[in-house]
Amino acid sequence: LWIPESAYFVDDSLGYIGGMLEFFKTEDAGNTWIDLSDISSFWIKDPRDMFFFNADTGFVVGDYIDDNDLIAKTTDGGNTWATTFYTDLSMSDITSIYFVNANTGFVLRDYLDLFSPLLSETYVLKTINAHKSRQVSS
Repeated sequence: LWIPESAYFVDDSLGYIGGMLEFFKTEDAGNTWIDLSDISSFWIKDPRDMFFFNADTGFVVGDYIDDNDLIAKTTDGGNTWATTFYTDLSMSDITSIYFVNANTGFVLRDYLDLFSPLLSETYVLKTINAHKSRQVSS
């Protein structure tokens, strides 16, 4: 049984849904789904959240195939993806992404301290140039 973790609809017809090892796109309000999981440039094995500006441009956050954090961007409706952020920090998860306009966006990133759970933190990463760079705050 596959359980989706995130979904985003750009309009009444166009939407994306993702979860463990799967990522799909619909262009007909969910009547049929196109599997985007096998696209060679889509390296996110666990899409946790997504944000799309329009039918072409959007971001997906989740785990890279090696369990590290990754943010990927598409500018052609999900046909190809480019990595805009990657980190190999263990025990860290990017959990959500949101943009207030074409340039300003935010990502939440949780860090779990296994030895001292009370020291676990959530960081807010902010971009002001469409995720070409980031500022971190906790």
